[in-house]
Amino acid sequence: MHKTILLTGGTGFLGSHLLGEILRTGEYRVIVLKRKTSSMAKILKVCPDAREQALFFELDGEDSIARLFGEHKIDIIIHTATEYGRGGMMPSAVLGSNLIFPLTLIEQGLRQGLELFVNTDSYFNKPNQSYTTLLDYSLSKKSLNLWLEYLSARCKVVNLRLEHLYGDFDSPGKFCESVIRSVAIRKEKSVSLTSGEQKRDFVFVDDVCGAYMAVLRNYESYYFSYQTCDVGTGTAVPVRDFVSYVKECSCSPTELRFGDIPYRDDEMMISVADSQFLRNWGFEAKTGYRQGIEKIIGRYTKEGCLQ
Repeated sequence: MHKTILLTGGTGFLGSHLLGEILRTGEYRVIVLKRKTSSMAKILKVCPDAREQALFFELDGEDSIARLFGEHKIDIIIHTATEYGRGGMMPSAVLGSNLIFPLTLIEQGLRQGLELFVNTDSYFNKPNQSYTTLLDYSLSKKSLNLWLEYLSARCKVVNLRLEHLYGDFDSPGKFCESVIRSVAIRKEKSVSLTSGEQKRDFVFVDDVCGAYMAVLRNYESYYFSYQTCDVGTGTAVPVRDFVSYVKECSCSPTELRFGDIPYRDDEMMISVADSQFLRNWGFEAKTGYRQGIEKIIGRYTKEGCLQ
């Protein structure tokens, strides 16, 4: 009998790619938790038959989560939904999305024998790091991890800490996507940037999905309660190199104005994954940043538009 996965954030960038990867295995029953207002566009782009292959459960009222767990036995929760708190959102709203919501899910799941909760975290939430630009987000996610570690006495918890995720059809406001659209697609006259000396572990979305699949394949075979795992390539690349290759790969005339934007006071100058734990479970990042850029630009060029 197939295990049932509850996926949050399935209509988003990472979630839609992950949903497609899980459905392709044919090994799981998948329920996607979504809001009524959430667009299905990204999911249908990645997985056109998603409506037939997965169950979409809409959040509708305060009792909808309890109703979901009353109607379905959930074995695994994969939590990719997140709220960054941009646009003047109140801290209480960020906490509601990033802390109260996942805690409500895990509480309901534990009542019926939840086996595994997989959380999605970010590289700038590493210990001893500060990221004041998204402080509300960072504080809410760190609080969630404290609770998840506590609750791991009752079910297994894996916290996947993603390095600099990128891929085709990400949100336009994300750094990599913004650079690719501005330089390679629109070929703008110039783009203002920092000096670009900070180093990031750019990890392609297909490889990130591979990390989640490694967890699903192995969690029953190993003894653990709570485990944080870095997800990346293990190589730190200067931002300048990433952006410069976008220009080179697309033969763009865009002027890259490195140094126009000052670093933040708390700029993280290097971040790189230590993925040893996941490598023991068979995970391997296969896409270097140059190959990833080529894939994205190739697809955008082939399709001739961005939607």
